[in-house]
Amino acid sequence: MARAIRGADGAARAGCYQRRRDSHGCDNRRVASHGESAHSGDGGVLSGPVDAVAIHHANDARHRAKLRACGHAVFPQSHRCSGADTQDDAITLAICIMLTGWLGHHFLVKRLSLDINSLNTTLLFLTFLLHRNVKQFTHAVQRGVEASWAVIVLYHLYAGVAGLIQFTNVGERAAQMAASISTAATFPLITAVAGTVFSFFIPSSGGQWTIQGFVTAKAAMAVGVSVQRAILSLGIGDHMGNLITPFWYVVVGGIARLDFRRFFGYGLIFAAIWFVIGVIVFTFAPC
Repeated sequence: MARAIRGADGAARAGCYQRRRDSHGCDNRRVASHGESAHSGDGGVLSGPVDAVAIHHANDARHRAKLRACGHAVFPQSHRCSGADTQDDAITLAICIMLTGWLGHHFLVKRLSLDINSLNTTLLFLTFLLHRNVKQFTHAVQRGVEASWAVIVLYHLYAGVAGLIQFTNVGERAAQMAASISTAATFPLITAVAGTVFSFFIPSSGGQWTIQGFVTAKAAMAVGVSVQRAILSLGIGDHMGNLITPFWYVVVGGIARLDFRRFFGYGLIFAAIWFVIGVIVFTFAPC
């Protein structure tokens, strides 16, 4: 009997673990050496008898709370830089230096103004400054993509179609065809329909104006309609794009973390009402 006790005591001192379940429902593997402590997964130190299973999960808030309930104290620990952290910081510094050099060359050497390239570079530079390293930046991107992946896919699709319309004669031919079949009475309706079709592929109001604005004004003067009436009719089509196409619904749904299909139908109802009222007003009201 005494030999068995001495053997068990020696095993405990050697670091052997014993399982037990306490009143909190904790299934613990407790280290027999009571003066030993271990590091938790979130950079904290677990004091007192240590739960080897719980240490593995100590980076989770629920498990940290369970550890405290089981009598383990979790203390914050200062961050210790590893070789991987140092390498990550060096890469981040190199990227920031390159982005700074590009911005300096763009604004100071070339004397260019703010454009889409310099704006994207500036935003990328600021994201690295705010996240401090590439690892945290990539983790933030992964979390963001979970809510905005649909926007990323749709935006590239819309951008491709917008480029086809803007940099070829497709858009101009479509507008000329609409003008050739229009009269002063039907021009607002045809313009609103054309604007609706174009807005399906160009979700940006500025982009749609760049493609359709000048051509619409030119066609309006050709059929004897005021430019103001033509632009207001084109605005109806732009509104239809915001209310019918799923692009902005996906954006709003991603921000609110809701499935956009839950409220998409309400937008269709409002779009139908506004289209009818808008066409009637901008056809007969003086403007």
